[in-house]
Amino acid sequence: MPTMALMMDDCPERLRDRVGYVEQVWAGTFEDYETRYFVQTLDCAEEAPGFYSVTRNFMVVYTSAGGRSELLVAGDCRDTVSLAGGIARLRSRRAVLDTRVMPNIWSIRFRI
Repeated sequence: MPTMALMMDDCPERLRDRVGYVEQVWAGTFEDYETRYFVQTLDCAEEAPGFYSVTRNFMVVYTSAGGRSELLVAGDCRDTVSLAGGIARLRSRRAVLDTRVMPNIWSIRFRI
């Protein structure tokens, strides 16, 4: 299960401390990469009047600056969407991962 850390940066001194840490400690410890997102809609079915169940496969791949590509995560996304007055609204989203162990990446910009 992913872990999230929260920090309170409520004053300029703390923000300067964070910037110093990134510039002095993190410098050279990360690999620059580009991500690619692939989404495939599998099924869309009306579950109740105006409510739809949508299932999609997804995959996120990253390519390092050196040109090597690797899979970050794969799975399916199960959405509930309402449609009223010609406007669709996402009501819920559940991502079910096939990938059991994700690579150790400092920051993943993950959009499904």
